[in-house]
Amino acid sequence: MTRTLKDDAFVFSKPLSPGKTPAAMAAFAEKPVGAPPGMPMGGITDILPGDTVYLPVTIPAGEYAFICFDPDAKDGKPHLVHGMIKQISIT
Repeated sequence: MTRTLKDDAFVFSKPLSPGKTPAAMAAFAEKPVGAPPGMPMGGITDILPGDTVYLPVTIPAGEYAFICFDPDAKDGKPHLVHGMIKQISIT
């Protein structure tokens, strides 16, 4: 992964529970009430602008959320508000 934007970033992944979404995961992170919509898997902390990082992993089949919780330098909102939140399927 190469960071091309000006802010640093943190990418966190979680395998999602059946029927859950990355948005549910982000909401749970903000207000952890009830059962989590997935289990923590790990991620990469603070990728600085222009840096390239490698994270070799073996990922079992399933649905995963990739989320950046770092605050935006301009407005202070988490990057996920600006679109750094995605769901991917591993088959």
